[in-house]
Amino acid sequence: MTRVRKFGTQAAALGALAVAIATCGGGAAATPSAAAATLGASAEASAGPTNPGGPITLDAPDQVKRGTEFSVGWTGPVVLGDYVTVVAKGATKVAPDAAYINITVGSPGKLLAPSTAGDYELWLVKGDTLGDLPEFIKARRPITVQ
Repeated sequence: MTRVRKFGTQAAALGALAVAIATCGGGAAATPSAAAATLGASAEASAGPTNPGGPITLDAPDQVKRGTEFSVGWTGPVVLGDYVTVVAKGATKVAPDAAYINITVGSPGKLLAPSTAGDYELWLVKGDTLGDLPEFIKARRPITVQ
């Protein structure tokens, strides 16, 4: 099932939490690890802070037709709330209205391709985030929409 994820309430709550932590002195900022920095280098993600149980893989066609549903599979240590989505190549976070598959549907699932042709990436993202930090993207792989 393809759904549109709305993040307004969650983003507001996360923003309030960040302000509270900063006000209290919150500690040092996290430094991305080498594994997080290279996570997008292949379709199989390295084990890192967000997937300590081992690698996560994404299985999907290399090319899909725009506006059509296609099958996406995944393996590896995922948890309740994680989801798979399509983002434009070079994106730094998931669009709030992006189509996604929640991993609770089971692998494989169906995802709706964007309506605009181009180069994209499939992301398996840590639940309740927009993938806006490298460690929130558990796996990624390229896909072309024609």
